[in-house]
Amino acid sequence: MIASSVERDIARESAQLLVKFVSKKPNYLETGCKIDTGAQCNVLPANLFEDLSEINAGRKHKMQTANLNAYEGTNIEIVGSTKLNCVIRSKEVLNTFLIVNTGGILILGLKTCLE
Repeated sequence: MIASSVERDIARESAQLLVKFVSKKPNYLETGCKIDTGAQCNVLPANLFEDLSEINAGRKHKMQTANLNAYEGTNIEIVGSTKLNCVIRSKEVLNTFLIVNTGGILILGLKTCLE
């Protein structure tokens, strides 16, 4: 598959992209992330969500049915979803994240990166 120039630019940037989660309080949490141009959603590990809960940045909403698979086909357990205010490239946006029961790093899907 040939990547578009936008996807190549985003992939180059992913090593240095930071996401800042903000809350109504003067608190924030800044974290690194991976950009997955093939991902149809944003993925937030449960341990990072717990850290965000400490600054009141997000609330978990239960999901009834959803399937999430890793690249190699492994099923990933989804424990909920949340909407979070994020600052990405100096722009604050409200994004939806699936909360997953795995460790790892925050993953941003292509749609979020193009906003």
